[in-house]
Amino acid sequence: MELIHRVIADPSPVLITDWMLALEPIIDDRIVIAGSAAAFICSGHGQFNDIDIFANGISAIAFDILVKNIVYCGWAEEVSHNPRSRHFSHRTLPNIDLIYDTDNPFDEVGQLLETFDFTVCQAALTFDLFSGLWTKHYSLTFPFDYTRKRLVMVSPASSISTFRRINTYGQKGFSIGKMEVTKLLLHFVDNLTESDQDILEDIVAEPDLVATNGVYTAAWERLAWGAPSGSDELNG
Repeated sequence: MELIHRVIADPSPVLITDWMLALEPIIDDRIVIAGSAAAFICSGHGQFNDIDIFANGISAIAFDILVKNIVYCGWAEEVSHNPRSRHFSHRTLPNIDLIYDTDNPFDEVGQLLETFDFTVCQAALTFDLFSGLWTKHYSLTFPFDYTRKRLVMVSPASSISTFRRINTYGQKGFSIGKMEVTKLLLHFVDNLTESDQDILEDIVAEPDLVATNGVYTAAWERLAWGAPSGSDELNG
């Protein structure tokens, strides 16, 4: 095992799934599969909905070729209004979210994983075309936190986005400690945008707010603004 950017590159045998086999002909080590699908493979348990593929390290031409190859392999491209991502659906395999963020290129997998908000997200897969082998990559704390379903903050790129994700993880049985909530709230206050301010004012005005658009739920409102007395861990 090799340690880079506090990330372990683990060449031990990987359980190859049908979607991994389908992707092998069209990806290389510049393209990284990360997020919940990678966490599932690296840990051997859990659940996921989509395959998150990060292609920040390739050229625009290579990206266009990758999109065409994904379609050629059986995925259908969906309409996307985000220029930095493409979404693909499949009749029998998991859907794909293809992320192409040229503002945040990475030379090593560790650089990408350090931009993720929680340690339980810090897992990735790469495939080497020449050897035909998959490599698992994960942070030092990923196995411990993922197995115990603990949410530990790393780098909240967007407080509102992280709020939503805490709620999503809470529905999957993950918990978060008071200190982690405090860290996020401090980051939130220090980096308020105009849209964040509007949401904050809505929460203060309506303590029992339950938003139908997924921005807030009553469960997360309780999580963010105070746990029951004596509670050290909070479920989303």
